[in-house]
Amino acid sequence: MIIAVSDVHLGEAGFQEQDRQFSNFLDYVQNSLLKEGGDLVLLGDIFDFWRRDSVDVLEEYSGIIEKLLNLSSRVNVHYIVGNHDFYVSEIPEYFNEKPFKSFGKSIRIKDVQCFRFIHGYQLEVMTNPYNKDMELYESLARRLSYYAGITGHAANDIWHVITSLTEHENAYTSSMLKNPLSRLNGEHQSEDRIGDFAKSKTRQFTLGGRFDWLVYGHTHHPFKDDASKTINTGSWGRNQDPKEMCYLKIENGTPKPMIWTP
Repeated sequence: MIIAVSDVHLGEAGFQEQDRQFSNFLDYVQNSLLKEGGDLVLLGDIFDFWRRDSVDVLEEYSGIIEKLLNLSSRVNVHYIVGNHDFYVSEIPEYFNEKPFKSFGKSIRIKDVQCFRFIHGYQLEVMTNPYNKDMELYESLARRLSYYAGITGHAANDIWHVITSLTEHENAYTSSMLKNPLSRLNGEHQSEDRIGDFAKSKTRQFTLGGRFDWLVYGHTHHPFKDDASKTINTGSWGRNQDPKEMCYLKIENGTPKPMIWTP
């Protein structure tokens, strides 16, 4: 069995109950869902380093980190980095050791069918009308993880700190720092473009490799499209309904979107 969850945004103010329920959810994963083993995919933006100092966030949620580290040896934990926790990808490089089974920007797991997991910011970059430079976006995501702590302010309020950008890149940065609802449903209707692009046949070429299902998060908008074999995992209470804590269960090759019920 494969369990995937995305966009928990631990560290974001005002979601204490959702954070507590995520801790309870990990107990359920350990004691029930993956009791006999399997894969847990953390599909990015599990932590939110754009709004608070990264060390403060990691210390505050040390209990959740401990639960992840202490999952049964039969459970493979995969950490796919998102834009709000891109900094996490550098931690294994510092010490040449990975605390989980795998770290990275994507992973493929075979469970009867082949599932490709990415956070989804990649799709936004590819469909962004300002700039399609993936390295630029990831560089900004990395720096924003640092600036939130350096300045003592939420990264959403400090995009102007980055002074080396061109006029178009300033617009690009300003756009990426808006919340998903306003950013992806503004004048360019990016969410629709991202969804259409994710479902398209060109994804095998643009994302690389062969796979049956594409699974991503990022937009906070859950859906499952059987025709194109595309799934968005949604978010952990960051959708329009804060009680909608979404996750994905894949059993015997069949994916099923789920809502966590406390």
